[in-house]
Amino acid sequence: GVIYHSIFQGVKLGIKIPDYHGQYSGWAGTVYYSVTNIDLQDIDDQGWRMVDDGNGGMTLVVKGITLKAKADVSYRYLLLRDTTTISINGGANSFEFGAVCKMKLNKLDIKFNGGADWFYKFVAGVAGDIKSHIQQPLEKGVCKYLEDMMGKIGK
Repeated sequence: GVIYHSIFQGVKLGIKIPDYHGQYSGWAGTVYYSVTNIDLQDIDDQGWRMVDDGNGGMTLVVKGITLKAKADVSYRYLLLRDTTTISINGGANSFEFGAVCKMKLNKLDIKFNGGADWFYKFVAGVAGDIKSHIQQPLEKGVCKYLEDMMGKIGK
């Protein structure tokens, strides 16, 4: 059996994800919103191992990861405004990390924790919009974290 090690156990991640300001137009009008303080709280990997890449180098194969994050969201519609928080859960299947980090999140769920009643007609649209804009920064953040970590191992 292959032994997988764990990378992310109990690590203070400190991964910076940029704020995002967007708008979503639905049948009821347009909502303007900001996603701030995106905090990638927790990444768990299902293990990793090193494999020979065939060119005299090594490639890291990560079995899969799950991530949890939270963020603040403020939004306004006409004269109404409100703020709430969102919980973000994501996951990626097995990916290789050699010269390039090829991680793609194949699962990304966003849950609004509360929020004004009037906002609910916009939730699905805004959640979809947020998803499409934070997926890449989340992937980049995790890849950068891996790059920094692999750099330390290589020293």
